Amino acid sequence: MEQTEQRLAQRRSGSPRDTDLDLPRTTLPIERIDGSVAAHFGVRPEDLASCATCGGRAKFVAVELACRLTGMTQRAIAAHYGEITSAAVSNIRRRIRRGQYECCDVVETLHRAIRSVSS
Repeated sequence: MEQTEQRLAQRRSGSPRDTDLDLPRTTLPIERIDGSVAAHFGVRPEDLASCATCGGRAKFVAVELACRLTGMTQRAIAAHYGEITSAAVSNIRRRIRRGQYECCDVVETLHRAIRSVSS
């Protein structure tokens, strides 16, 4: 049973196309996402709460991955990443999805890396 749940959980991509599927969800702590994103961009995890320190791209990637992998609400994610609004989280996700921010490849790469480590 556990193997089947793990195999099904791996099918969940976190993208909007999965919203109508009732696949098992493996949630991860937001600190793991912060650590992975910070390591990739060469910043400290606490810098992700500030746009001035690390630039927007790292924060955008962290927000998207947090939405996909933590099971937290957008409001909680917004509070974690520097008191932005939940509307800002929605805007970040929409712009990533539309390709307005050049970070889709980084999001997918880190998503796969984080999921493979947690499996």
